[in-house]
Parts: sequence; C-alpha cells; structure tokens
Amino acid sequence: MTRGRKPKSKETVLNWQQFFNKNVGTYLQIISVDSSKTNHEKSETASELLIKIEAEKKELILNRKLRLNNSKPKSKIIELRYEIPNSWNWFFLSDVAFYQEGPGIRTFQYRTEGIKLLNVTNITQDKLRLDLTSRHIDKDEYEQKYKHFKIEEGDILFASSGGSWGKICWYEGSKEDLILNTSTMRIKTFSEKLLLNNYLYLFLKTDFFRNQLIPQLMGMQPNFGSTHFNSVSIPVPPISEQIKILNFLEDFENNNLKNNGYYFNVEVEQKIINLHKSQLAGSDISSELFHQLTLVKKLRQQLLQDAVQGKLVEQNKKDETASVLLKKIKAEKEKLIAEKKLKKEKELPPIKPEEIPFEIPDNWVWCRLGEICTKIGSGSTPKGSNYSNSGKPFFRSQNIYDSGLIYDDIKFISNQVHKQMNGTTVFANDILLNITGGSMGRCALVPMDFEEGNVSQHVCIIRPLMVDNYFYHAITLSPFFQKFIFSSTTGAGREGLPKYNLEQFIIPLPPITEQSRIVRKLNDLMQYCNELEASIKQSESQNKKLLQQVLREALRMPKVEIV
Repeated sequence: MTRGRKPKSKETVLNWQQFFNKNVGTYLQIISVDSSKTNHEKSETASELLIKIEAEKKELILNRKLRLNNSKPKSKIIELRYEIPNSWNWFFLSDVAFYQEGPGIRTFQYRTEGIKLLNVTNITQDKLRLDLTSRHIDKDEYEQKYKHFKIEEGDILFASSGGSWGKICWYEGSKEDLILNTSTMRIKTFSEKLLLNNYLYLFLKTDFFRNQLIPQLMGMQPNFGSTHFNSVSIPVPPISEQIKILNFLEDFENNNLKNNGYYFNVEVEQKIINLHKSQLAGSDISSELFHQLTLVKKLRQQLLQDAVQGKLVEQNKKDETASVLLKKIKAEKEKLIAEKKLKKEKELPPIKPEEIPFEIPDNWVWCRLGEICTKIGSGSTPKGSNYSNSGKPFFRSQNIYDSGLIYDDIKFISNQVHKQMNGTTVFANDILLNITGGSMGRCALVPMDFEEGNVSQHVCIIRPLMVDNYFYHAITLSPFFQKFIFSSTTGAGREGLPKYNLEQFIIPLPPITEQSRIVRKLNDLMQYCNELEASIKQSESQNKKLLQQVLREALRMPKVEIV
C-alpha cells in the first residue's frame, strides 16, 4: 500500500498482506461509505478548499512548463453515488489531481538507446517493472517534443489500455529519465494540503473509481485517457482524517494495530478487521480444499501405480500365467504376418536385468510394448490441411484427453482423403497418445462404438493385441509410463517421442483374467475419487459464493440523491 514500515515477520504476515493488498481498495470504499454515520460538521466548504490550493495548482503547472490537459467537465453538479460524512467533500478528480496521458509515440520512432519509454506492460499492480522493455526515443527528439512527458518521482503510474488496464504503481525515481508512452498515464495530487498522494493512490484501487470509468468504455479493447478521467468524482476527507485512515491501513497491512485506542472510527475499523479475517479464513478453507484436490490427484496416481505393480488386487494361482499369454500373442502376430495382414518388424532386443524398474508378481512377465502391439505409429496431416465439413473425424492433440476423445474444434477429412491415409486409421479400442508439445503424455482410449477416423502426426496410435486395452490405457496414464515419456523425448523446441523409443519401452504383462480384475477394481476406486473430487469442488464453490456474498454486503451502498 504505502511506502512506509515493513512487516516484522514476512513468514507470518505474508498471507495477511496478500489479502490486504488485494482488498485495500475495498477497505477504503467501506471507510468512505460507512464513515457517514459519524456526523461531523464541515470543516471547510468545497469552494474554500479549492481557492486555498488554486495558487499551488498554478505554480505546479507553471513549473512543469506544460499545458493542463485535463479539461473541465461540462457540468459542475456532482451526482453523489452515496452519502459521505459532513466533514468530507465531493470533488471532480480534475479539481484535485493532475493527470497526463502518453503522447502516442509511434513504433518507427523507437530506438535501442536514448531516453527510455514507459510501456504499458511495465505497470504491474503495485510494482514498476522497467526490466520488461528496452524501448527508447532519440534524445534530441525528446528535448524538442516530449520533455514535458517526463515522469517524476512520486508520480502514480496508471495503465490505461489493454489487459493491464487499471493497474497502478508508484514511480520511485531511477538513474535514467523515463517518459510516458502510449496507453500509460501519470497521476499526482495538485496539493497535499487537500489530498494526500497516498490517499489518491488507494482511491484508484476502489471499485467506485473503476465503475465510473467502465460505462465510458467503447469497443472491445479498454482504452481510457484524461477525457474519461474528467467525469470521475472522488470523496475527500479532511487532511487530518486522511492521515488517520492511512495510519490505520498501514498498521493494518503490517498486522500491527494499536491496542490502546482507535484511529478514526471504531465501528468502521472493526468492520474492516472482521471482513479481512473472514476473507482470510475463507482463503484458508480454499487452500485446504485445494490441498484436498491435490491429494485426490495423488491418490489417482498411486492407484494407477499400484495397478501397474500388481498391488491392487490379489493374484489367483488358477490364472493362466502371463508367460503363456505372451506366447499366444507372439503366435497370433506371426499368423497375421503370414496372412500378410501385418508387416514383419525388426526383432526387439531381449530385456536386460538392469532395465527392470521394480518387482512384479511371479505370474506376471516383463515385455516390450512393441511385442504386444500390432501397431505403434503416429498419423499425418492432409496436404494443405485438406479438411472437410463432414466425413471421417480427424483427431489432433487438442482432441486427446485422459478422460476420452473431445470433439470440440474437431476437424473432418473426406472419405477419399481418409482412404489415402489408410495406414493411420483409428479404430475402436485403440489407445491414442499425444507425443509432442505441451499436451505430450495425454492419452485417450477410443470407445467401443467408434467406427473409423484418423489422427495427426502429433498423435500416436497404440494398438495392443489380445490384452485388456482398458488396463493398458491405465498403464499409459501411470507415473511409471509418464516418467518414461518425458525422459525419452528428442528434438529442440517442440519435443517428440519417437516410435522406436515407444516400441522399446518395457511394460508389465499380467494374466488376462487379472487384467480384467484390475480394471474393475480401478473403475470402482476411480469412481470414488470422482465423487470425492465433486464433493470438494462443490464445497469450494459454496465457499467462494459465501465470500463473495460477505464482500457484497460489506460494499452495499445507500442510494441517495445529493447534489
């Protein structure tokens, strides 16, 4: 908030301060609304206060050697949004503060050295990031045209456009000169005899300030300048009360309120303290719920890992061993090769003892993924992205999720193009694995009622033979398999998982009957996880709504007609 004392213990005050900095605008708004219960007499009229600072205002403008560009509103009648204490006054922002917007320097004027330009992305909430830009303007051009846009120590910097709109920070000064640029503004009170800069800074964080600007928004991109600021009104307490309010907020920020008295209004202060504590408690609940969701995620991963290691269900001595199953799979593959339904592939190397990552039950065996699959290979993209309005579905990485195929933004290819790409056809029960980019490792099992489709080069088809594909989909999602994926990528930039690495990957093969038992058990346990997750998310939603309701009640303003 202010640039005053630092908290004694960052570790114990961090969350407290985070919430304070997030809500300080709300707290000031509550102060200005609820302080009306304290019915002081006006200390000075608005006109008397304005006359008092007029000389200082003129001197400030003269010293800056610039034209005052915040012109007066058409009407001097201020429509009050809510009642304020008798000792406070309503002003137009243009009466009490100087503000200046950037000159709109064009891209062709940028230089790599000279006078540094303030960029809208430099302004983050409560912090100026000058390391985020290297834009400069020529020194001679600065002296001739833009010198009066120089930013001065103590200026409040405001992002007036784009995604950063509304963010503010202090300018504490720097070794090199800095000037305004497009979509940036500087703001400063005319006189601290009427309005303290720190108080103005907090006002710019209030919803009341923002809500006066938002109705003036034109188009999709937020873009505000001094003209929009001219219609903004601000409730101003006497200086003595501003100081008390700032002292309260500064001590409150540091969680170091005085116990031997109050600052400006006991009831208002207590309301803010209670609101802050309730929001903080709600945040603790949110953090706990988030932690619970994380635990559910870890539980899912552990269940998958237990399934891979044979720890999820008991073994049955009557089950046909996995070694017999593996022989049957190899025999079936040889038959398909003889019938020319499957191409003969290079024989995979035997598994070495040092490759085995963990122990498995005695009736299981280790094998390479390529040994039990009739296909491992990625798809391709039609030449010229030859998509169709209908036809066969064409799955890209954004359509592949662990929970299944997502048809949002699905593309189609014609039957003719599909026939040309018959080597990468997707069938029911195939396992589709993303092998490149940020979604690498996501894996979907094609449903049983699926007919035919195709995939892009970023998706790999895994087609096991004579095994339970639901079980091998679970293996692919397990920490064991995912770790392999991310340790086996190649290439710079958009990394990829080569087919050769996938074929070589060693996997556990349980007896077929045990595979089915594992799948049933996993389904039951994952359903439990789903219900648990849904319950936590419902609690999270209710907690969020409760916090919002408490905040809305605290900010509820009485509507009065006072001019």
